[in-house]
Amino acid sequence: MKLAKPLVLLGCMLGAAWSAPALADVDATITYGKLSYTLTDLDPSDGIAPSLSFIPLSSDGYSGTLGASYSEWYRGHPAVSDYLNRSDFEGGPLSLDYVRGDSTMHASLGSRGAAPSQVLTIEDHLRTTDRTLNAYHSIFSDPVAFTLSANTSVTFHTAMDYSAHVSGPGSSFLARSVLEVFIDPAGEDGHTVNAEGVSGIGDGTTLLQASFSNGTSASAEGYALLSLFTSAAVVSPVPQPAHGAMLLAGLAVLGLVRRRPTAPGRPSVRD
Repeated sequence: MKLAKPLVLLGCMLGAAWSAPALADVDATITYGKLSYTLTDLDPSDGIAPSLSFIPLSSDGYSGTLGASYSEWYRGHPAVSDYLNRSDFEGGPLSLDYVRGDSTMHASLGSRGAAPSQVLTIEDHLRTTDRTLNAYHSIFSDPVAFTLSANTSVTFHTAMDYSAHVSGPGSSFLARSVLEVFIDPAGEDGHTVNAEGVSGIGDGTTLLQASFSNGTSASAEGYALLSLFTSAAVVSPVPQPAHGAMLLAGLAVLGLVRRRPTAPGRPSVRD
């Protein structure tokens, strides 16, 4: 029966591997903003230099908004959910934080004093071993108001930097950024141009740009708006059938060893 102790150890290891909770998580950081632009002169002979000037927002012109929702579901238990929303019309720093257990969510809108330099940031760190978690964010920047010179084309540029990693079957992360530009040339109906970017798992940068041409002989006013949305899901791992089969096989072997009699005339070995 020299094999009894190693087989017992093997059975214990199999049981521990099958029953120990595995960690499922999402770690993601998204940064979006810092609007820039390029200009093109549509009529060099008109004597008008291409220009774009940003219009300072009054205290009642700020409308940055943060929103976040969180829910968790545990097998056999009612779902738990929370929704948070925060707006500020004063132009100061705007942030929102949520902590539940080992999971943290953060959203912020920074550099609001200089409208084109606004930065939208989302950080999600979700952890679970026994339940399903869902987290959603939405951030809307303050409008970036501007005046565009006559006979001028403008292209706005911005970028979304992302780093998102997940573990656990069914865990996921998705980010969507939107650049919206509205412009109202004199004597014409207003126009809206949108650009969208999407990111998933991994590390990288998504570039967005939106263009508009003011072909009139008068300047045009407009605004640009940045928005960012994220969705994260963490699904706790479930023991796989193969793990259970391995455990049962190990227990069966242990049962056979335990029931096997000592051969006649052969002394038993005591540990």
